[in-house]
Amino acid sequence: MSKAITIRTYNDSFLYMNRLKSSGNIDYQRQNNAIAEFIRGSQRIDKKSDAFVGVMEDIKRRQPSSIIYSMLASDMVVLCINDVPLSAAFKVIDALDLADSKKSRHIFIDVSNIITFKNGYFDCNKIDYLIAYLYEAVVLFTYRFNNMKMLNNPVIIKEGADCYKSLFSYIIDYRRIIGYSANKDKIDYMITLFYLNNMMGMELDDHTKAVAAKVAGVEERFVHAYSMYIPDMDFTNIDTFINTLSEAFKLKGFTTELFVKTWIYCFGTGTQYAAELFSCFVNMMMVAYTGSYLVHQKTIERCCAKPEVKLANAVTLVANQFFNANGFLESYVVPSAHKNLITDIYESQKYIDTHKKDLIIAREEFSNLKAVKEKANFAVKLYRTAKRNPSPIFYESMSNGIEFMKDLAMNDCDHYSSLYQSDTLSECYKIMKEHMEQSDIDRLHSHLVAAERELLESSHYMAMLNEDSKNYRKAVGESTLELRNLELITG
Repeated sequence: MSKAITIRTYNDSFLYMNRLKSSGNIDYQRQNNAIAEFIRGSQRIDKKSDAFVGVMEDIKRRQPSSIIYSMLASDMVVLCINDVPLSAAFKVIDALDLADSKKSRHIFIDVSNIITFKNGYFDCNKIDYLIAYLYEAVVLFTYRFNNMKMLNNPVIIKEGADCYKSLFSYIIDYRRIIGYSANKDKIDYMITLFYLNNMMGMELDDHTKAVAAKVAGVEERFVHAYSMYIPDMDFTNIDTFINTLSEAFKLKGFTTELFVKTWIYCFGTGTQYAAELFSCFVNMMMVAYTGSYLVHQKTIERCCAKPEVKLANAVTLVANQFFNANGFLESYVVPSAHKNLITDIYESQKYIDTHKKDLIIAREEFSNLKAVKEKANFAVKLYRTAKRNPSPIFYESMSNGIEFMKDLAMNDCDHYSSLYQSDTLSECYKIMKEHMEQSDIDRLHSHLVAAERELLESSHYMAMLNEDSKNYRKAVGESTLELRNLELITG
């Protein structure tokens, strides 16, 4: 697994420290000065002021995870407006607060182009962009304070490597580099090793080689032969790697300049550092996952849609566990209507139209059985009063529960028992089943079967790598049993 490493920053990036025409970068010293001036001279939004309440409420209503609202509310996050916005690569940065005498670290988000002050209130005209920026802040925050949890997570390792390998090889294939097709397996293996070794800090040992082979689709019998190329590979940085890769496999015309130029063209302006910094790469994938179109998500999804979703879910789960353990997550606020249940049909319908997304039980809410049952019962009564059909939101709630339980078992088995109370999903379904249409129950059954299959595949993969532990087997066993019981009920 990953060794203890120092967090890699832009100063460790070849692309940041060396100006390439293809990247559109300015000299790194000028870039440092630009960031410093931005931090010192920006207007900082008071997130606790009445003027910002509207934006906070918009995020609370539309957030895909409670961690996003918690990140926005955190004192660690500073929203900045400046006449000179930062370039696309630096919209979210983890930096020293140069305007603070203590020089404490904060995560600065440049909202210059998406938040304006009108008539005494702040207004966000691109809430999807702000949500994407907050996801980036979550990654940077977790990477700084809990980086080993991220770097040692088997799903983040495997799915991240799969995404990186697919995107890197897409660039080579897109440019129709001569020599790639004849050596595709070997090159994909080397690309994966570069990601694991250089970007994740893993040793080039047998375990890392086994993971790389699995991700690259290399048969075990070829691993030893392919590993003979490793001494000829220079994994120091993206430039040395591309140069030695090109030389070893006679990739005519494949240079760092061409690679970076094509990466930006295919995946979006400001994404170049994702090619060699782990935090930037994960952020690019998370932004693509949000659907905000800040990056070229269609191209990214074409390359690695399935591993992208698994990576995003695993990162969110690790962040949620860390935030929850350290008291950063805001607890669920029971709506006022819950305390004094609305009995008027019109008011109930109005409430549903306004707060429909809030009635869906989010993934991390399934860590609290009492809260889940309370919210499910509230939704049942509200929809019954409004004479509306709750089946779609019940299906989405159950799907969130399935994914939460499954991902927790696979990615954070050591905390499975503390973060998921047995039968929470089943108890939720007992409340909802009578109010669900058969078509949604059928969809739910298919989701249950797929989740169980994924758990079993994960168990087999972990056993193959000798990574399975007592806690892992227990978590997978308990979650699989609950899924099977639900399959029988829904089938």
